[in-house]
Amino acid sequence: PGTGSNDVTVVAARDGSMLVGTFDRGAWWDGSALSLGNAEINDAFIDAAGVAWLATSGGLAKVEGDGAVRTYGALHGLDSEHVTAVRGGQGGLYVGTSAGVQRFEGGGFAPQLGGSNADRVSHVYCLALDGEEVFAGTLDGLWSLRRGGGTLFRYETGELPDNWINGLAVGPD
Repeated sequence: PGTGSNDVTVVAARDGSMLVGTFDRGAWWDGSALSLGNAEINDAFIDAAGVAWLATSGGLAKVEGDGAVRTYGALHGLDSEHVTAVRGGQGGLYVGTSAGVQRFEGGGFAPQLGGSNADRVSHVYCLALDGEEVFAGTLDGLWSLRRGGGTLFRYETGELPDNWINGLAVGPD
């Protein structure tokens, strides 16, 4: 069945399951609409266990095995509920927001990545993981983040063709 919206923002698939998120009509998991308090879906990730994670404008949503949705936000330590990106890997599950990047720790969120520069990481649009390193594409450039600090790459320094980073992928090099 269709999503009821032509404004598809994300498609995520794993092991024969597909998740489709829209800008204005919520999300569908294998053709069934999910019950979400906030219909704006910015990103999605399906982890190795088959759990779906949604970046919404109302927090981080987790889709349980029975289709129930649980949302995590400010009450769980999230600095901004405007979640724009979500990615997981061996280092954990990370969320990007308009306020920075945080790691989800099961029931809550760790402090922002970036160390003393964390206050400068904002307007995150996308995330990519490479081991313990988290890359965040932002309105201000590309951040390489680790728990102890971060490095910003920018157009003005000749490192990027533009500061506005909308998508990321880690390659073999």
